[in-house]
Amino acid sequence: DLVLFSVMAGLGVSMFRAMFSLFAADQFHMTAEDLGYYMSFSGQVGVVANAFLVDPVVAHLGDFWSLVAAAGCASVGYACYGFAQTYSQLLAVTAPTSTCNALLYVFTGALMTKVVPEAVSGTAISLSHSSRALNSIVAPVMGGYVYTHFGFPHLCLIACATTACATAYLAVHGRRTLDTTKK
Repeated sequence: DLVLFSVMAGLGVSMFRAMFSLFAADQFHMTAEDLGYYMSFSGQVGVVANAFLVDPVVAHLGDFWSLVAAAGCASVGYACYGFAQTYSQLLAVTAPTSTCNALLYVFTGALMTKVVPEAVSGTAISLSHSSRALNSIVAPVMGGYVYTHFGFPHLCLIACATTACATAYLAVHGRRTLDTTKK
């Protein structure tokens, strides 16, 4: 369930990421230097999220529901990117979406190691990383097609939809096998 979730959520997100720099140059007239600063900002948000939010969120929601919440919130963030018209709006969408993405990555990895026997945890993690690598092969081609023929807002909606579908799948089908919370 978790690997299928990773593939589903990762496809739209990878399409978005592959085309973002083109969109940023077109929409916001960002130079390579500007884009570097923007990407650094996004990374800094991820570092802060990992350092200060992982433990409180997991303590409150548990591993499984933390993953579901992060994915659901990221889905909303991708929809919002399509409506950003100014650089300030872009930053306002980036902060919470980058936070959710950072948490999503950590929660997926953590849950992956908890739901499989210790003897095969390395295999499970490598399978998860392989699914991400597969997305990085397929997504740029698909993202380029969508961006060229339909525009960036549609790309944002696809990232939103794939992440939302993955979240719904996980919430419905993954709970019985992935919810490690003892309540």
